[in-house]
Amino acid sequence: RISGVCLVGGHVSFAEVALTKTQEKKKSTRAACNMMGWARVRWLIVIFSLSGVLDTAAGLPRNAAPNATLLSHLLLERYSPLVPPISPDGKPVAVELDMTLLEISEVSTTGEYIQLHVWWRLFWKDPRLSWEEEYGVSSLRFEKHHIWVPDVFVYEQIEVEDQPTTAVVYPDGSAYVSIPRVMKIGCPMKLVAFPHDTQFCNFTAGSWNLDGLAMDFLPRAVDPASAFEESDTAAS
Repeated sequence: RISGVCLVGGHVSFAEVALTKTQEKKKSTRAACNMMGWARVRWLIVIFSLSGVLDTAAGLPRNAAPNATLLSHLLLERYSPLVPPISPDGKPVAVELDMTLLEISEVSTTGEYIQLHVWWRLFWKDPRLSWEEEYGVSSLRFEKHHIWVPDVFVYEQIEVEDQPTTAVVYPDGSAYVSIPRVMKIGCPMKLVAFPHDTQFCNFTAGSWNLDGLAMDFLPRAVDPASAFEESDTAAS
């Protein structure tokens, strides 16, 4: 009698092989070695899988080098951009709007509209996109269609054109997006003393899909002196 050796994934398993046995018995022995090997492989997979679950519960494997690409993939692994975030206290997500006016490029008295060039900035917090700062990643950028972004728009708008941009997310889940936007907004004109009239154009911003139970929409508190920036050709 000698001992046969099965090498499985760098681990050695011994199986007793009787030389006097028939060929069928040898096949059974080889099958036993295979079964031992698969049992070892399965066990290793289970160990690694459990380790991964425990380590990634905090957002990133402990033994992984800080890597923004890996972290972004982990955060989006089970993420749905169609589901709005919920505050830890169960309240609707608070979304703040900051609009910086760059230019009033057109005022049409016949069409009764104005055209604005603005920076459309939205701020909110998504706990699902938070991570530990110890991983060395200070911020992440996501395409707007990869994460939930507030669908805030102007109800009175006739046309709108957005420039491509990305959303920025910080370790605590705070997020913002700054969108260069051209808006054409309907504005009823009062032409009493044309061309010396003063026009007031009111517009309303809000969400198209969500109500107040899912999103709390607020103006962002900013310094009034820096809230608007107009070019030399802009009207006041």
